[in-house]
Amino acid sequence: NGAVKALYWTGNQSALAASNWIFDQPDRDLDTPLEDELEMIRAQQAEREREEREERDIVSHMCRMHHHHVHHHSHDHDDLDEDDIDEEDMLDEDEEEEEEEDDDEDIDEDEEDMDFKMVFVVNKTLELKAGSMSLHVGKATAGLFKKINSQPQSVHVGPDELSMWGDLGEKMIILSAESDQHMKDLELMARNLRLPCQMIDLKEDHMKKAVLGIFGEEREVNKVTGRLKVVS
Repeated sequence: NGAVKALYWTGNQSALAASNWIFDQPDRDLDTPLEDELEMIRAQQAEREREEREERDIVSHMCRMHHHHVHHHSHDHDDLDEDDIDEEDMLDEDEEEEEEEDDDEDIDEDEEDMDFKMVFVVNKTLELKAGSMSLHVGKATAGLFKKINSQPQSVHVGPDELSMWGDLGEKMIILSAESDQHMKDLELMARNLRLPCQMIDLKEDHMKKAVLGIFGEEREVNKVTGRLKVVS
């Protein structure tokens, strides 16, 4: 089972690549059959998406309730003295500044060990010409940027991480996958790790998967694409 998994996730390129993949992930479950593992990942992803939908519904409901509460009690604030308002504002600002300083210290410590990269996986069965490959990679890049920049700052991989990637040299690489199904499974794995990803279908046939773009912290991205073959 471990050998089958290793060969599959490395694109069946070589026994050496498969062996290195196994050594790269000492904590990976190698006993569970590949198909069972994929089914578990699909189930986990479906459950996570359900929970995220429920969280969005709760937040939306709370926002509506808060808006109603503020609107209902807004006239009470008209009776406050200006001195009271100024004192409350100053206290709030001091608390926010202290929180920001603590957050900055935590971020500085984390950034020392972080490196980010953007990976594009090309479906080698399509045998894309250079021009067509560039077109699809460009679409994947645009889609990734749009998706990442639309994320709130609180997510694990969002606009701040994209900015750090730019500051660190914009590391990019193009790799190859074995088939449409291989592309879909790589996308599933990336989504399960909460990595932003963008799948681009073949322009001439939308049933075919042409390019998969993935962005994130390098060690996390490598869990998905670390031993795939580089497109030369």
